[in-house]
Amino acid sequence: MSTDVLISSSSVARARLTKGDHTIQLVLSVGDEFTGGRLVRLARGATFSIEAADEAASRHSFATWASGITCGALYAFRTVEIPRQEVLIRECSGRLAAEDMEALAQASAMAIFRLANREMIGLEGWKCEASIDPSIPSP
Repeated sequence: MSTDVLISSSSVARARLTKGDHTIQLVLSVGDEFTGGRLVRLARGATFSIEAADEAASRHSFATWASGITCGALYAFRTVEIPRQEVLIRECSGRLAAEDMEALAQASAMAIFRLANREMIGLEGWKCEASIDPSIPSP
């Protein structure tokens, strides 16, 4: 695919979703065009801290939570019709139950949409916001 449609790696997007006391804040940037391997990875100096809101979520590993972020990113790249790029987690924090995996995927998709300068409809029942975050230096 043509690299002229790639998202700039100098932008950082923040997505926040809240529903009662369940929250997720996800800060993402993108890297090079994806050529294989893991689509989603932690950026250097990243923070990753999800508090489990139920017993099932307490058994989730980083890989489980990252699978939700991957799902959302794949959806976004497919929907926006641009080449996949490496997704770098700069920050992921919040309080989620196991059933909230959809919200994590939604936050990831919202951040990719924002990086691609597109709007995305929020997830029903969740307060959603996504923005480019100029206060975070690019990778």
